[in-house]
Amino acid sequence: MCSKLNKDIISEILEYLNEESSTTSLYSCILINRTWCSITMPIIWENPFLFNQKTSFKIIQTLISNLNEEEIIKLMKKTNHSLDFIIKKPLFKYQNFIKEININNLEYLIELHYNYFYTNIPTNIDLEIFTRNLLLNMIFKTNFNIKKLIFHFNYKNYFKYKKNNFLEILINNNLLKNSLKNLKNFEINIYFINFSNLFNLIYQREIIEIINYISNLFINFFNKLSKIFFNIKYLTIYIELNNIESLLFKKKICEAYSQLIENQKNLLYLEMNEFFDYSNFTKSLITQSNSLTTLKINYLRNINKLLLILSKCTNLITLELTEHFEIDQEEEEEEEEEMLMKQIYIEYLIIFQLIITDKRHFIYFMKSLLKFSFKIKKLILEFISFELLDIIKLYCSNSLEYFSLKVIPNDIMKLCETLLSFKILNSLIIIEWLGDNDFPISLQALILLANSLPKTLKFLGIRTFCNSINFKKFLFNINVNIIELDIYKSLDDEFINIIIQYVLEKNRNLKILGYLNVRNNNFSRINELIPTIKEAKSY
Repeated sequence: MCSKLNKDIISEILEYLNEESSTTSLYSCILINRTWCSITMPIIWENPFLFNQKTSFKIIQTLISNLNEEEIIKLMKKTNHSLDFIIKKPLFKYQNFIKEININNLEYLIELHYNYFYTNIPTNIDLEIFTRNLLLNMIFKTNFNIKKLIFHFNYKNYFKYKKNNFLEILINNNLLKNSLKNLKNFEINIYFINFSNLFNLIYQREIIEIINYISNLFINFFNKLSKIFFNIKYLTIYIELNNIESLLFKKKICEAYSQLIENQKNLLYLEMNEFFDYSNFTKSLITQSNSLTTLKINYLRNINKLLLILSKCTNLITLELTEHFEIDQEEEEEEEEEMLMKQIYIEYLIIFQLIITDKRHFIYFMKSLLKFSFKIKKLILEFISFELLDIIKLYCSNSLEYFSLKVIPNDIMKLCETLLSFKILNSLIIIEWLGDNDFPISLQALILLANSLPKTLKFLGIRTFCNSINFKKFLFNINVNIIELDIYKSLDDEFINIIIQYVLEKNRNLKILGYLNVRNNNFSRINELIPTIKEAKSY
């Protein structure tokens, strides 16, 4: 007898396919039978506004087919063409399945649709705006299950859509209160070029009008969202305030999106770049102190305010810093002492692609942060100095489990000294970083590094520019039975032979080998290890 899968099991299978495979696999499932089709289609349409294929614009045609008869007639009049792709009403109301909307992708797909389907019609912005508004109105009118909304606003949006941009829609559309009441993830990226660069293009009066319009738009936008969004869990606000010259406008914008942060009932993740008014920012973040678990700052300007926030957020696990580290002013010692009396609770500190204008400030910040953090488990750094390694050794030796860093060859000896202090480190990633005048890590330093690996280490990831002979001596001097080894480089025959020899003669406990790629398609050579290890994977 043929057994039948119930709907819950089918749904779990399809969700797995959605995470692990391409959409093509899901489309195949539609053809199995009616049940599989009815479960698969909502999954495919959770996030339809992608353009990973040349025919992605057909998503727009399908949505247009779901418009009511009156709307379709209006659109036909607007295009002055029949909508030949509409043969019959679709089987599903696809707009009700949508859970994620990327507005910029939607606008781009609409443009592709008209460029492809009506090749004899010149680009018509009014038609694109009309179509976008029709489709968004349909979605917002019937879909109350949108979980994620993404929108990037920049000068191109302004000059293309003028006052018909999506921010205006969000401000003026009364449907949003119901349609977005379950929104969990909101990402807004607002960037406008410095208006002084536009002097050759437009008149001074027009520049002032644009600045005032954009500034007021941002203020009204965030004020509106503060009144309708209360349950956001993941919030990203990337806004370039430097390109707005008015201090009054900057202050009002900061107040507006501080209020948006403050009004959230259970905010877990917050990503910000720069902030003009730190008093409002600090106050708003402290209101989320019991819920916030991840804070990402792309432009840090005030050390002590951040330390104060961190001391208040007792559930904060992850702190990420990236892009710029530029302190506005020298901070007073009295305030400094007050901040540093607080305990800090973060476990993961991730600092990457950070432009540091003053290394003294950065060292002070790291010392302050690590000194009052008692449970840093994961540390990712791209800037290392002797002084910083001493700080890490002093404050993290008993708690650190995961350490990833970029290191120049001259710092290897100091790194080895630091590694010997770690009591429970189980994961280590070392990326050798060469400047114009640097030479790869010496054999002596490699052997010292191998001998300095903590006995608790289970995972080692390494990128080095040494030759195969030195790399072999490094591997064979490791006295720790690591379980997983990642090598971030292309492997030729010599390196493959060394790794095979290392596994067979030195470390049969190795279970996973990761590598960047292999030269000359020698994947079969790597697979020789499979009987000994469980997995070999390329990145």
